[in-house]
Amino acid sequence: MNNPYLWSIFYGYGIICSIFIDLLAVKIPKITGTIKIAFYVLAGYLIFLPFGWMMVIVGGTVGALCSLVFYFGTYMARKNAFFKYIFAICAPFILCIILNTDFTVKKDWREWKRNSSYIALFDYFHGEHAIPIYAEKGQTITFFR
Repeated sequence: MNNPYLWSIFYGYGIICSIFIDLLAVKIPKITGTIKIAFYVLAGYLIFLPFGWMMVIVGGTVGALCSLVFYFGTYMARKNAFFKYIFAICAPFILCIILNTDFTVKKDWREWKRNSSYIALFDYFHGEHAIPIYAEKGQTITFFR
């Protein structure tokens, strides 16, 4: 989630899909708003096809929701020029803030570091806590849960 490279790929994919869907709507006048929404949802799912069905279900649902937000933004941008610039600047800015926010939750976290051991006890943990481990070739590292 916090890889800016992946987000730039998804964002670029969204822009390319939007352009393609808009060109399709111009070439085929029978494409209505409902069909455009279906294309956006489909585009949200398609990018995850190479990664297997589980990613299609989970990632595709998130992708479809994001594509609907993207469609809503482009729709509102046509109605209001001020919204167009606010959306174009704020959407990537909000994504950057979310990507750089740490949502880790630790309750009653206690840790002890020694020369050859690290112990952490906690009542609740959700997120990430990096623990540097230094080892040389030939040494054994053992983990216990």
